Amino acid sequence: MVKIACVGDSITWGFTILRRHKDSYPAVLQHLLGSDYKVRNFGVNNACANFGGDLPYGRLRPFRRALLFKPDIVVIMLGTNDTKRYNFERGHFLSGYESIVDSFVSQENKPKVYLTTPPPVFSSFGLDAFTLNNDLLNSDIIPAIRRTAVDKGLGLIEINPVIQDKELTNDGVHPNKDGARLIAETVFATLNR
Repeated sequence: MVKIACVGDSITWGFTILRRHKDSYPAVLQHLLGSDYKVRNFGVNNACANFGGDLPYGRLRPFRRALLFKPDIVVIMLGTNDTKRYNFERGHFLSGYESIVDSFVSQENKPKVYLTTPPPVFSSFGLDAFTLNNDLLNSDIIPAIRRTAVDKGLGLIEINPVIQDKELTNDGVHPNKDGARLIAETVFATLNR
């Protein structure tokens, strides 16, 4: 059985999706891949890559559980929450992100690691410090993810260009059922190349 760890934030977790255990992107990916695969959702709402941020993924129990799962394949989708003003500091995203990536790359079983570009932020809400920033996503976060994939020789899955319609989200940030299906289909297509 091939084990797949889906690592990420609320987009991976399935926030705002009514039946996330059936309709989040990891759940749909499990359905697409079938019984020869075991897909686990290690998403955490509000998680960021920056170790100085408000909820660093690399310090959370789901991260440790993902490592203990000893996956054969890892799909990492982080960066959206790193665009919040109080989480963003140039370079801090990259150092935290690379630390998380390297934790999987260096595992004894040598899993195949895929990095994904997060979907766009069409709208955000709340106080300015808590607001997600699509400009930072495009100018800093996504280029850093792409560079990391190239520098480390890892797979890259381009989710950002695929989710280009706000109608694929429930709130301008989190994919709805159709958006999650599109993410899963994009990951599935890459895994089956």
